[in-house]
Amino acid sequence: MPRRPIMTLDRQANELDERRTRRARNRVLAARRDLTNRTATTQTGGAA
Repeated sequence: MPRRPIMTLDRQANELDERRTRRARNRVLAARRDLTNRTATTQTGGAA
């Protein structure tokens, strides 16, 4: 995966920055969703 420069906070975010941020947020949410689903499927059964 290529390294991307750290966004500077001293300027207004442009469309490319917003798209990059949105893509990163979606990647994080997808990873959290996958972990949650994996946990939910492995915790079947138990003492009832």
